[in-house]
Amino acid sequence: MKITKTFKPVRMFEIKNNGHILAIFPDESGVNPRESCDHLGTLVHWHRRYDLGDQYIDRSEAQEYIDEIKKQGAIILPVYLLDHGGLRMSTGEFDDPWDSGQVGIIYATYDKIRKEFGVKRISKKLKERVKQILINEIEEMDQYLCGDVYGFEVLTPNGEVVESCWGFYGHNFKGNGLFDYADVTPNDLEEIDAYTFGNVPAEVVYKAM
Repeated sequence: MKITKTFKPVRMFEIKNNGHILAIFPDESGVNPRESCDHLGTLVHWHRRYDLGDQYIDRSEAQEYIDEIKKQGAIILPVYLLDHGGLRMSTGEFDDPWDSGQVGIIYATYDKIRKEFGVKRISKKLKERVKQILINEIEEMDQYLCGDVYGFEVLTPNGEVVESCWGFYGHNFKGNGLFDYADVTPNDLEEIDAYTFGNVPAEVVYKAM
């Protein structure tokens, strides 16, 4: 059996109930999640060289923009970028003052929160939930920027691809929905070393699920 991709899968599993193989690959054509998915937050940035969000504003206008959003009523989090041998994004500061700094904000207005959750009053509990959603959106963007995006193929023992899907952010394959799309659970799977399974040019890179 040969894997159909020319690049290496990061993990491989035998699906115990049918003998098929689940091969997980890096998605080298991963798309910007701000363009391909709907989000609660609006990601605004003022970095001149990179397209980092939903909207670009000039840095000189940033404080005026933020003040206006505050007047409307919103949950706002800062967005930081680390630019050192690659790009990383976070809502928390990086421990590298030379190659990192704030490049934007992510926010959700109270009006949008009320509409999205169908409420009139935004409770403290809901505010915390929205903050976590915004943090998760930046984590997703970080995964895109650093290439932490994956896809899978399900193959028969003869190498026929019977299912595939791409565009899963992060290597928690249970949490990011990849296992769901492959119609498997961790209990269905037995991880295999691809070097011992036929003629498959593969290596296991990630060990954490």
